[in-house]
Amino acid sequence: MSVIVLPALATSLLGVHTAPIQFTEGTRAPLTRANTIYGPTGLITIPTAYTVRRGEARVSASFSKNLRGPAVNYGIWNSIEIGGSYMDIENAPDKALANAKVSIVPANFKYFELGVGVIDAADAIDQTFYFVASADLIPPDVNSPKDGSLPIGLKVHAGAGTGLFKEKLFGGAELLFGNKFSIVGEWDTKNFNAALRYSPSDNLSLQLGVRDTNLFFGMTTSLRF
Repeated sequence: MSVIVLPALATSLLGVHTAPIQFTEGTRAPLTRANTIYGPTGLITIPTAYTVRRGEARVSASFSKNLRGPAVNYGIWNSIEIGGSYMDIENAPDKALANAKVSIVPANFKYFELGVGVIDAADAIDQTFYFVASADLIPPDVNSPKDGSLPIGLKVHAGAGTGLFKEKLFGGAELLFGNKFSIVGEWDTKNFNAALRYSPSDNLSLQLGVRDTNLFFGMTTSLRF
């Protein structure tokens, strides 16, 4: 595996790919492009292996009882995103967090990606390094089948990290119903969180659910430059 992955990492960092990236546009549908409450692309709290596309800015706002704030990610290359968030934390000083992530597509692996990143790079709250794998168990098909049935997609994510993730495993899943709705669930090493996502357009996604036993709302919009 290392013989395969290391060249892929090198080409990703240089922005050069010797073979087409093996994902369909379905895996980058608006339903899967939300920012987490801490900043990076992901589910509710945990990051996924996916990154913002080159030249795209993803702006979000998240609200829950004890943690809320805006976040933005920008794709400086097809496999690299950088960003930041501003955390309004209950009973604590507000903090600005910087984050970055690299997405790696191992050769000969279809519908599977790896992500390596950092949350809170300047250690304002709790500097966190992590790695995560994302896979399509049922590749999403955003086109309506000819028989009129609803297309279903299933994506799973698993990883581990320091800092916010306490050197423990985290994981999550997305069950997609067409290109408008999905159910998101995650284990962030401390709590099980869940939400319903809705994407009324290609540039907007909304989610409503429960995070850390509190009601949670988030929205993410995409801008191209």
